[in-house]
Amino acid sequence: MVYCRINHIIITMVTGMFFFTGAVFASVEPRVRVLVAEHSERIIVHSQHNLRVLRSERGAASSPSCSATFLFRKGAVEWLEGRKTAKDFWICSGGEGFLVLDGRPYRGKFRIISSGSRLLMINILPLDEYVKGTLGLEASPHWPEEALKAQIIASRTFALRNLGRNESDGYDYCSTVLTQAYGGVSAEHPLTNRLVDETRGLVLTYGGKPIEAVFHSQSGGYTESAEYVWGNAVPYLVAVPSLWEEGGSYENWKVSFSGEELGSSLERAGLAQGTVKRVDSVHHPESGRVRELRITTDLMEYKISPHRFREALGFENFPSTLFQVEIQESAFTEYYSLPFQQAELQKEMPEIEKHSRSIQERLAGELSLDDIIEIIEIRQKERELKRSVSTTESLLPITSPPPVEQRQFVLKRAPTFIFRGKGYGHGVGLSQLGAIGMAENGFTFEEILLHYYHGCEIRRIRFR
Repeated sequence: MVYCRINHIIITMVTGMFFFTGAVFASVEPRVRVLVAEHSERIIVHSQHNLRVLRSERGAASSPSCSATFLFRKGAVEWLEGRKTAKDFWICSGGEGFLVLDGRPYRGKFRIISSGSRLLMINILPLDEYVKGTLGLEASPHWPEEALKAQIIASRTFALRNLGRNESDGYDYCSTVLTQAYGGVSAEHPLTNRLVDETRGLVLTYGGKPIEAVFHSQSGGYTESAEYVWGNAVPYLVAVPSLWEEGGSYENWKVSFSGEELGSSLERAGLAQGTVKRVDSVHHPESGRVRELRITTDLMEYKISPHRFREALGFENFPSTLFQVEIQESAFTEYYSLPFQQAELQKEMPEIEKHSRSIQERLAGELSLDDIIEIIEIRQKERELKRSVSTTESLLPITSPPPVEQRQFVLKRAPTFIFRGKGYGHGVGLSQLGAIGMAENGFTFEEILLHYYHGCEIRRIRFR
């Protein structure tokens, strides 16, 4: 799953130069640098063979054992077994085995560096070996082969396009869904490895350059334009119908939030303030996707993009931007502590009501001075009681129940916002469920890719 902000991506080809000659361009196969671990104290690397630890990529090698421990020491890296400290170390396997970190095997080399107050472990390996390590987390070997080929080419293109994305930090991408999920050898499968080899060098281009080949799980029937997700219009990332999506996990989804929950999430994200009272949505007439949300709180009204709204609530909590919103009013009762005087009057209420009933009988006959005085006192107490009970400002919220006679119950109503939608992910580019459906209906990987990436071409890099 690829999440990225198109307008923030820095494209720097750090390994080799690409020469475009018609439909073919040539290069040495680039190496990619993937951040696979961050630790504040120590990192331990294992191998089936003796490890080679170098102070620089081409420095003198040492072969201590089948494991090496690295510690963070005053802004530098300390190699414990070798009793050496440097700004970085390179680690290779002494044989043909893999390097093992946190129980997971990896191809290629490791470079460990200090950054701030932590150690960063970076896996450095050829482009296609990296692609092989993404497929077990971004796809499934049970997909149709044409869908897998489409995913492989999209993943390779995305990796090629984003070389140097985090150059200032010493790596290209992290190993999470913020770029592409990467799991090393554990995420490989013989079938997908074969398909990577069969499609070697194939990438998507627009205007002769690799594209930003973003993808998502399922669109819900219509993809989204990059303009409405990340703010920048991209000619090949436009909304297209995805008619082949059936039976996905997010074919229909429903989530609900209270006004307080929405308000606190939006406030943490710096998008709104106050308790949400109303949510109105503006939809694209063709795709049905939400283009804009108008959020009304008890303070003011806000206009928020659906992508920012989803981000504020958490991508995992709010599946997509293809949804409808319903407001459901729910009633509840809260009780408050009465001020002392009001509570005392409340105690006298039964007696006051008893005397009040007799007033009407007395008024029918002759009244003595004592009767008149008593009636005036009863009426005065009635007025005080009604005034104190109706004055909501005198009611104080409480955390523990007072005696029953000192409670005032108030019926309140609060909205619950129910969101019903389809699809999962940002909705831009390739829909993985749509690709599966197209492959099952006889479409080739070329047809799949050129449907979801409008106006693009598929070209081959010939690696020297």
